[in-house]
Parts: sequence; structure tokens; C-alpha cells
Amino acid sequence: MAQIRGFGFPTFVAYAYFICRLYDWITDGRADRLVLVRAKNFYDHTVVVQYNETQGHWAISTGLPKRIHRGDRIWERVQAGRSEPSPGAVEKRPRRETLTLPKT
Repeated sequence: MAQIRGFGFPTFVAYAYFICRLYDWITDGRADRLVLVRAKNFYDHTVVVQYNETQGHWAISTGLPKRIHRGDRIWERVQAGRSEPSPGAVEKRPRRETLTLPKT
């Protein structure tokens, strides 16, 4: 908790909200989990989420700031002014199930 407070977040809920409301990319986690990542001030702020089928909602397992989060990106937000990847680069990505997210 002290580490998260060091980044200016009074609670873990505030930290998780900061990431979940506008994450930059999603990577695969272990055991059917996803990692939401938001990059800010040279850190990759992460939360690990898992879908609870019995209750029908996503739950946060943990969250930590990291210098660099390594992992295969399965979704990335494209910002205005950034170019789209070339078809050759897209074809080299690992094939995974399509993840559909609402546009923000």
C-alpha cells in the first residue's frame, strides 16, 4: 500500500480506478486472467482481472506499478495521430481469440 501511496493514490480503489477507466493495453495473465496496463510517468501501472462466471462480473485480483510490464499484448488502444501497424506486423502476432471491447 505504501508503494501505491507513493504514486499519489490514497487507496487501492483509487489506483485501480485510474487504470481501469483508461487502460492503454491488455496482456494475457496466468490462469485465465487478463492484465490491464496504463503507462504513465515511466511506469506501467497494472491490475490483474479475472471473470467470475458464477456472479457474472470481472474482479480485480491484484495491482502493482512496474517499470516495464512484459507480456504479449492482445489489445492496444490506438491514439489519434499514431499509425496503424502494417499487415506484415499484424500477421506475425500470435493468433488468439478475438477480444471485443467498447470504444471510448
